[in-house]
Order: sequence, then C-alpha cells, then structure tokens
Amino acid sequence: MAYQFKLEQLLGYRRTLEEQSQHRLTKELGILENHRNHLEELTAARVHLIEDFDKRKQKGIMAAVYLFYMGAIRFKEQQIATQGNTIAAQEKVVEDARRILIEKRKDREIVEKVKEKDYQLYLKEEMKKELHENDEQVLLRFGRIDGLI
Repeated sequence: MAYQFKLEQLLGYRRTLEEQSQHRLTKELGILENHRNHLEELTAARVHLIEDFDKRKQKGIMAAVYLFYMGAIRFKEQQIATQGNTIAAQEKVVEDARRILIEKRKDREIVEKVKEKDYQLYLKEEMKKELHENDEQVLLRFGRIDGLI
C-alpha cells in the first residue's frame, strides 16, 4: 500500500499561499525600486536645474527668469520630499509583505513537519507488518517448535 498523507490538500493550499506571498513581495520590491529610481531622476533633474540656473546667473538674468528658476527648484524639492515619503510608505508595505511571507512559510513548514512525522510512522508500521509477515512465513515453512514460540 502506497503512502498517502491525509492533509495533502492542506499542504498544497499552504504552498499556494506561500507562493502568492512571494509574488506579492516581489511585486512590492519592484514598486519600491521604481520609486527609488524616480527619486534619483528627480534629484538629478534638480541638480541639472541648479547648474543651469548658476550658468544663467553668471551671464545676468532678468527677474522673471530668476523667479522661474527659484520656483522650479522649490517645486523639484517638494517633489523630492514627496517621493521620499512615498518610498518610506512603500518600505513599510514591503516589510509587511516580508512578514506575511515569513508567516506563510512557517505555516507550510509546520504541515511539512507533520507530514514527515506521519511518513516516519507509516514506515515504522510497514516495517512491523513486514516483520510480522516474515515471522508468519517462517512459521508456515518450518512449523512451530513447542516451547520456542
């Protein structure tokens, strides 16, 4: 008789939940990476804007252009601050996804340990049955010797 784990469906379900959690974590990490790349782009754009502003200041600029650059630099700084907040929020989401994945992994491992113990018990029972069958075969072949068995 082949071994069959009674909770195999539960184990499959736990594996599926763990895989879904892994996919969610991967997705959230990708989003976090995109946010960080966007922050780098914003920072580079701000640096480029400041360099442009410095070059124009050296040549002399009108007040309207000066105000335009000051407003643009301030706006980039606000975008950078907002993006920093977005990154912090996304890091919390990633941390939650990691925590959930760890929980799902532990749940799966618990069921796998139960399966392993059940399998060891099954092997033990099979060994007992085999020994009993061997004893029966020996008795049938050679007969009972009074007093020994």
